[in-house]
Amino acid sequence: MAQVPNLPGFRSNKTYARPRPNRFSSEPDESKHRDGDWFIPAGGDRRPVVSESKSRFPKVKPIPIGTVLCFYAYWKEEIFDSNERFRYRLVSVFYVVEDGTVKVSERKTQNAGMPQGVFLKRGLVPKVTGGVVTLDDIKIGEPITLYNRTFHLYGCNKETRAWCHNNGRVLPADLPVPEDDFVKRVKSLQTDTNKLQKTPMKIYTEALCGKAVGAVEKLGSFLEHGRKVLRFHAYWDDRKSLYGELNRYVMHYFLADNTIEILEVKTLNSGKGDFPLLLARKQLPKDWETDIYMIDKNNESSRYVSEKDLYIGAKVRVYGKSLILTKCDGATQRYYMEKYGVSAEKFEPILLDADRPAPPRRDPKPMPYTGGVASFGTEDDSLQSCLSLHPKPMKKDVEKQMANQKNLLRFLARMDTTKPEDKNRRFVITYYMADDTLAIFEEAHKNNGIIPGKFLKRSRFRNPDTGRFYLPQDFQSNKMVTINHFRFIVENMDKFTQTFTVDVKETLTRLHRGMVHTVTSKGVVGGNSDIRKVRSLFNQMDADGSGFITITEMENYIRNKLVEHMQPKEIEACMAFFDTDRDGRVSLDEFKVWLLSDVDDWGEIGTGDTIGDFSASYQSTLAGASSLEGQLQKTKIALKRYAIAFQDKTHNFNQIFHKYDKRKSGLVNKEQFMLALKAATDFSYVKINPAYSGVLADYLFPEDCRNLEYKRFIELLKKQDIPPIR
Repeated sequence: MAQVPNLPGFRSNKTYARPRPNRFSSEPDESKHRDGDWFIPAGGDRRPVVSESKSRFPKVKPIPIGTVLCFYAYWKEEIFDSNERFRYRLVSVFYVVEDGTVKVSERKTQNAGMPQGVFLKRGLVPKVTGGVVTLDDIKIGEPITLYNRTFHLYGCNKETRAWCHNNGRVLPADLPVPEDDFVKRVKSLQTDTNKLQKTPMKIYTEALCGKAVGAVEKLGSFLEHGRKVLRFHAYWDDRKSLYGELNRYVMHYFLADNTIEILEVKTLNSGKGDFPLLLARKQLPKDWETDIYMIDKNNESSRYVSEKDLYIGAKVRVYGKSLILTKCDGATQRYYMEKYGVSAEKFEPILLDADRPAPPRRDPKPMPYTGGVASFGTEDDSLQSCLSLHPKPMKKDVEKQMANQKNLLRFLARMDTTKPEDKNRRFVITYYMADDTLAIFEEAHKNNGIIPGKFLKRSRFRNPDTGRFYLPQDFQSNKMVTINHFRFIVENMDKFTQTFTVDVKETLTRLHRGMVHTVTSKGVVGGNSDIRKVRSLFNQMDADGSGFITITEMENYIRNKLVEHMQPKEIEACMAFFDTDRDGRVSLDEFKVWLLSDVDDWGEIGTGDTIGDFSASYQSTLAGASSLEGQLQKTKIALKRYAIAFQDKTHNFNQIFHKYDKRKSGLVNKEQFMLALKAATDFSYVKINPAYSGVLADYLFPEDCRNLEYKRFIELLKKQDIPPIR
């Protein structure tokens, strides 16, 4: 190997670096070293470096966790050539219980300007009197000397106090740490309120030294009040000047830098140019006339408008314009209440005369309608002549006219007079539901000398008792009505009018109440005994013993034995309800279901419904609204309702669907279908439950159906088995 040159990787005199003393490696090193270290750190699995002279020292075991006691101490250091006389330096004294070694470490302080850290390495510390320092020498409140340095112990940590308590050692409480001159001076500077005020010379000197003028103050204000803005509403009244007016503004006060921005409120048709800013964001001087001539413009807060100068009713001068603050927003109000303790009464907004609500407009009352031969047109036409110089015809409700163009209510009446030649005259009062007009026709009588025919032309007439136009409910049997100064007494009405003017459900409720009182004394039915009483009542009504109640027998019972008084038209409505198949008979089963039913569970009962429909509807209601049978029965009732309402005017129904058919394709979706049914319900003389439109929509529009051909729905209505109304 001696002939091999010293090439990289083939050096014969290669040296190996020795481990540094007082260091530890993760693996044991079997090499021999002259310098050894007996210090073993607590914890970890690192092993000590084997030293050549280890036989001269006792073997040191690793220190278990929790056997190192920590005491707090300080020592007094004299200082020369300084304003400070001395300084207290804080240290931590660690005592290892297993081997009695001591270590002293100074606590690090930020920006201390001196080296800090381990002050005395771990080892056995000899005492002046002989021996080494033990735990008995370390006492709180007493000094301890380590290598001619006196330390004053003033406390320990929680773990040390707990260990001493468990081992029978009593430690006194921690003592306060004395303060040196430096600490006292720092605290006095932090708590001193009379700080050095900023003068122009001080600001100039600091700027020459490189300090950014105002940077620290602005940064702190920005961090505290960034994005916080106070908002006020203000006005400037310039109406005293030529062509002046009331100007409105919005003032923004930025808390971050104490600047103000004023925006002009733009109003429609004001005739002014679009100038959004009255004042750009800047500090607003209080005395602008003096401020513009100042040479030394410092940033003293007293020279500018601050948040304390802004309140409701305050007068702020903005370069010659005097703005009055009228109100503020909620955030501004909360800011003043939390910071300055201002009460809520101070934030009542100032209401200007221009902002007060105008008194309600009183339209002049038109002249009363006189009518007669001298009048032209109807009362509505005369009213339009009063409202405008160019009168326009009144708008007519086309949908109402289409839905009710064939609905005529006819009432038979006689004239209320004392003249003998007029007592026998009979008149037919026709009420047109399409436009709420009236017409009166006189019937022909032989040899009375009066020409029959039109007595009063078709027009709208007011009821002198109520002051409004006549409605269908104003015409009742044996009631007097005054039309065009003629008094008529209503005697009778046709079948269609009776069907329309009678509330079938209310009439049947009264009839049910009267029959229930005849069955039981308490007015409640139920139980086997009551069923026998119902059968007995049915037999009393069945005079001929045929097992069925005829219409005549029912009518005789109601008129003669029922306590409840009912008018003839109400009796006829009850007869139509009980006559299911139009054969004039009522069976015991149907009568029993109706009489034993609870009035509170009745559904809708309208014109054209029979006791058969009621029986099926009531049983489905008792079965539950969510059952399939109940839903099917509701669908049948809804179809019958719409079939009765539009049995003689399905073309009007078709036109309503055509209106909601946006594409004019003959198809409507579910929403359009429900809107069409609702519109048809509003103009029908038959009362229809609004919920029926949803029932039909759910039935005709399953999940896989999006559109429906409404002509097929109208054909379905025509196929319903319903009795004719007229």
